[in-house]
Amino acid sequence: MAVLIPLHAAIDRTVSGAKAANLARLMDLGFPVPAGVVVPAAAFTANAAEGAPDALPASLLEELYELVESIVPVAVRSSGIAEDLDGASFAGQYETVLGVDGREALSAAVLQCWESAHDPRVALYQQRSGEAAAPMAVLIQRMLRVESAGVAFTANPVTGARDEVVISAVPAVGEELVSGERAAEEWIVKGEVATRIRAPREALTPGQALEVAALARRIAEHFGEPQDVEWAYEDGVLQVLQARPITALPDAVEWTPPMADVMWMRNFRIGEWLPEPATPLFATLILPTIESVTAVEMDRRWGWRVKPVHALVNGWVFYAPLGSSSTLGMLLGGPLRGLILHPKTTVGLLSMFGNFDRAMRLLIDAEEQRWREDRRPRYFARVERGSRELDALDPGQLVALVAELAGLAGEMLWSIQTVGGFAWKAEGSLAGIYMEHLRPTLGGSHQPLLRGLRAPTAPAAHAVVSLDPATPTLGELSLAWAPPPPERLAEMERERTDLEARCRETLPVAIRERFDRTLAIAQRYTLIRDEQVADVTIGWPLMRRALRRLGEHLVEEGVLADPDDVYYLQRAELELALAGRAPHVDVTSRIRTRARQRRLSPPLVIGKVSKFMESTQRGSIAAMRSPASPGAHIVGMPASPGRVTGPVRVVRGPAEFDRLLPGEVLVAPTTSPAWTPLFARAAAVVTDGGSVAAHASLVAREYGLPAVVAAEGATARLRDGMIVTVDGGAGTVELAA
Repeated sequence: MAVLIPLHAAIDRTVSGAKAANLARLMDLGFPVPAGVVVPAAAFTANAAEGAPDALPASLLEELYELVESIVPVAVRSSGIAEDLDGASFAGQYETVLGVDGREALSAAVLQCWESAHDPRVALYQQRSGEAAAPMAVLIQRMLRVESAGVAFTANPVTGARDEVVISAVPAVGEELVSGERAAEEWIVKGEVATRIRAPREALTPGQALEVAALARRIAEHFGEPQDVEWAYEDGVLQVLQARPITALPDAVEWTPPMADVMWMRNFRIGEWLPEPATPLFATLILPTIESVTAVEMDRRWGWRVKPVHALVNGWVFYAPLGSSSTLGMLLGGPLRGLILHPKTTVGLLSMFGNFDRAMRLLIDAEEQRWREDRRPRYFARVERGSRELDALDPGQLVALVAELAGLAGEMLWSIQTVGGFAWKAEGSLAGIYMEHLRPTLGGSHQPLLRGLRAPTAPAAHAVVSLDPATPTLGELSLAWAPPPPERLAEMERERTDLEARCRETLPVAIRERFDRTLAIAQRYTLIRDEQVADVTIGWPLMRRALRRLGEHLVEEGVLADPDDVYYLQRAELELALAGRAPHVDVTSRIRTRARQRRLSPPLVIGKVSKFMESTQRGSIAAMRSPASPGAHIVGMPASPGRVTGPVRVVRGPAEFDRLLPGEVLVAPTTSPAWTPLFARAAAVVTDGGSVAAHASLVAREYGLPAVVAAEGATARLRDGMIVTVDGGAGTVELAA
């Protein structure tokens, strides 16, 4: 029979598990830890060998109950051997049972903890983290009479700042916070200054926040690395419940743009297509080619000389909407220059903010025709011809092909910017009409008016996760796709037609005519935008094949170790290597740097935000949003209406697509067409980036899913298993009460 171990002596993690061993070390150093006892991992092994009976051996249960009888009720907590590792915390994967009292309840709670080691979600987590299955110890501690409890991170898990302690607290048992069952008060402690940044309920005083931060810092100092510390107050005394390394902590970086007096946006132009840091080849070959097309088209069609300006900040692409100019400089080089050279086009552009019929007549109709009759067929034809010729091309011709495909995609993106972008402007006008004339009577938002317009179709094999071709296309990922249930499609259509009828009944005749015209235009161009987005990356499978050929050639020449390393060369380096003058490039270092940068949570806006842009953005969001709950944990941009409660699943890329289970809330950096198969499983969608014109917004509407986009830091602030309520009309994410 396994020998039970008092918590203060349970310092061997191979016997007592990581949770108990860490607490034992802290007890030995004098930290305030509730007393307890450990059922060692050997008992788990013996139980498994006996066929996992449905009750603890009588002798073990008797001994255990004698040790804890004086402190019941107790908290029974798993303490895995492979838990709380530097790279895999197993947070929320194993069981905790609170308020346990009585022999039978104690036996059932220990067995429940053991059984959680065999849960399918744990097996999946082990597979994803590369950790093998391991035995399970169980920690039993006195149940505290909690006044407040929570979690303290000794480094900011969103920004990586090591000089900040981030505290989440609830006036209740901390398990409710960790599991996401209750909205938390949040503090940031920097030095000796404690700042409350969110307070749905008051849980701590400033003095207590400083005390929690000081305790957490001492624990981090002892373990020699940033810690995630669970704590609780009982009768005014601070207690430690758990300490483990912070996993996936981003580097501490500054988001400083090259021109600090200019506003830079991550969601602008093709930024929405880039949910990850750019590879060197994308940043120096594909992105500049796309941008040159934008500059040429803007000058040719509009008479504007406003060159697109991007910056790489910690590997992430940011755009300056006004270029490198001031607002006055943008006006002189843009609309005013255009008014002289292309007066009709400029009038059409200005009409996009109100007179839609004139905008369509002077600008949009011609751009749509150009896309349908020239750009799209020319792009498709080049891809077809390139696919036939690929094997006969030499390395120089392969580079030229990649650049040509990027340029053709740039033309398609220009069409989206002008024609597809018209959908966003029409929707903004529709939202304004609804907010002013309909919301006071009907409530809600305009968004159901743009749902159920057509049944979703399966995404094409050329759909991408990222515009950076280093990431595989959907065809390479071999993901199953499923449409929304027919009854859901029928329900969305009924909701739309019913709301249209109620809007017309509510509006006076003069406004009703404007509403009908705006609605028709918004619905039409929403469908056109969907068409355009689906075609942008038709050339990406061919582009990836061409780059693979280049990589293989450089492997044969002894320049690269792996064909995919080609993505980590800059264009000039690639061309030198193909010419036989390969420079020394530390590809491994670049791959590691990008992997670290991928873990960052980049802000949506950096630099100086002009008052004009700030007021424009604020007004647009206000029109889109329905009334929000004051208890929102995260506030983003409303993208698709509806309100759903479910468990969080953070998915950062294709390697994690299989982690999303039916009914979970998909939380992602952003989404693109290759993410579409996940929407059939998701209950709702939340993304760090994006806009109402982004993929997540469009597809969520097709599937009838609530969606919130531009929810900055969502992937860092939400954890797997948290129970949240997503309100797609209000643009909020709330922790379930």
